[in-house]
Amino acid sequence: MSGNSEQELAAKLAEVCAVLPLPEWCATLRRLTAENNLMGQPAAAMVPRWKAGDPLIWDPLRRHLLVSSARSALQQSEDNSPSPDTTRAKLAALTNKRTTRIAELDAELATKPSLAGKMWSWHGYGDPASLATQLQGSDHPDHSHAVGALLLSPEPLTYWQELTQ
Repeated sequence: MSGNSEQELAAKLAEVCAVLPLPEWCATLRRLTAENNLMGQPAAAMVPRWKAGDPLIWDPLRRHLLVSSARSALQQSEDNSPSPDTTRAKLAALTNKRTTRIAELDAELATKPSLAGKMWSWHGYGDPASLATQLQGSDHPDHSHAVGALLLSPEPLTYWQELTQ
């Protein structure tokens, strides 16, 4: 993916990251679209301050953990009841949840965005020095702003080969 300017590259990356969210490409998009105002510096993080004479509490959450563990034990004992009606009701709720989620996914798939453009790919074999020489001799696009993904595999990547043909 390449562009002649940062804005052009950011626009192309936004389209691709919506469909194929590669972590490195999404991070590049965030960096390109970040507001880099030097005058707007973020405030320093607030850190707790202790005075020398204050007593230290070694286990500040002990009371809360005791109460919450007792509560969760009670909840678990109620959930493990052998009542078939409760089990059926839980299964029905899970079925409704699953049906709703499948409907959401179907709606998302029906409105999925499509990508259009040019994809440049290159295949090479050999040691790193020969790969670098082969890559320099290839007819890659000459843009000042670009992002790419390198896929290394000891076996042929047939999916990418079919996609780029």
